[in-house]
Amino acid sequence: MLPPFYYKNVSDDGLFAAYARIIEGIGDNRLRIILYHIPPMSSTPLSRGLVRRLREAFPQTVIGIKDSGGDLTNMVE
Repeated sequence: MLPPFYYKNVSDDGLFAAYARIIEGIGDNRLRIILYHIPPMSSTPLSRGLVRRLREAFPQTVIGIKDSGGDLTNMVE
């Protein structure tokens, strides 16, 4: 799932709120989300802090991340 990339310079709090609203709005325990970090295309990076926060808040829903950011150090961390 891409971040809401049509808005630029959104804070981690704003991104968390957008993901949380979608997850809670769907409200189905079967929902599984793989985050998609691709800032060269979306212009909206997913920080490690945001990913950690989403995993802690929705551990059964946010199950992974695809990192296409091109930064090996960031991906490993």
